[in-house]
Amino acid sequence: MQHHGDMIIRYFYEKANKEGKELDANAYRYPGPRPQTKEAALVMLADIVESTTKAKEIESETDIAKIIDDTITYLLKEKQFDEAPISMKDLKIVKQSFIPVLESIYRKRLDYPEAQKDE
Repeated sequence: MQHHGDMIIRYFYEKANKEGKELDANAYRYPGPRPQTKEAALVMLADIVESTTKAKEIESETDIAKIIDDTITYLLKEKQFDEAPISMKDLKIVKQSFIPVLESIYRKRLDYPEAQKDE
């Protein structure tokens, strides 16, 4: 479960918070450990970026870049990469690799006119 680290499961935590429940953050936390390898850290990043892009309206490559930047910032703030041998240079390379892949998935296609049926 390294790719989940020991982060708070934000969806359920925020839902409980909105419902006014008393919150014990540890009850909404993955058990860990934090990623121990570069590969586990990359899977963590890819998993979060992929689910975030699915949940948001993606209009441009800039939207994707912002999601990746925000995710990296969040994971660094939460110290999720502290135990993995991953560098800022690695994260920059990953970002540049993710953008075209995600852009091709979320690119709006042209609406083609329907072919007229022969009557």
